[in-house]
Amino acid sequence: MSWREHDLRTYLTNFQVTTLPTSALYRDRVDTIARRLTRLLDGQGGGGITPAAPTGLQATAGEFQILLSWNSVPNINGYRVYASATGELGSFDIIAAVSGTSTVETNLAEDEQRYYFVTAFNNDLESDPSGVVS
Repeated sequence: MSWREHDLRTYLTNFQVTTLPTSALYRDRVDTIARRLTRLLDGQGGGGITPAAPTGLQATAGEFQILLSWNSVPNINGYRVYASATGELGSFDIIAAVSGTSTVETNLAEDEQRYYFVTAFNNDLESDPSGVVS
């Protein structure tokens, strides 16, 4: 690990501890951002082609759960699914990282309103978000 990557990871981890809830998925995101910033600072660019954003995101309500499905994006490692209770910018958290084009969020309260978007990722690169659905 380079000194820049260490410094960036330390900064982002401290930012996480003071401002955002902790989770294993978030720590993975911090590591990804630190690696990307390190490559950019070292003049190595983004390390590949950023994947296209997933399209066709649909949310289908079931009993205390939501089925999310979307169209496939070629040549990627997987998808990250984000959810929010309010839909406000900055309120979305990663709820799943999956390799397929669907997932289910369970254990929801009756009539609970949720907002979702999906991104595609390939190594350290993450796409723009899909459209938000609720």
